[in-house]
Amino acid sequence: MKTFLLTALFLTASLSSLLGDESKRDCEKFYVDSRDVAIENDQIYVRLDQVWVPALSISTDATGIYASVDPWHIRWICPRCTYNNSGEDSNCYKCGLARPKR
Repeated sequence: MKTFLLTALFLTASLSSLLGDESKRDCEKFYVDSRDVAIENDQIYVRLDQVWVPALSISTDATGIYASVDPWHIRWICPRCTYNNSGEDSNCYKCGLARPKR
């Protein structure tokens, strides 16, 4: 299983380098453990804070394995009222505060 996962990571990294540099997209880089990566059909998922989110790409560097994730897939908690908002919400659903920048 580990060999399959590493092969899939290599192929994904190779494919993402052919399709273009993810740093040109609006995405965030998160280092993940290999146990927090899943491939299902044609989508890669990573587990961040116990929630599985789709990843744009998976790559490695000297630090480890990292995923490029669209920030709108990441839930956020409003600092004013502590409401747990959807990743797509740019304003808090409960109090209307704008989503803070990371």
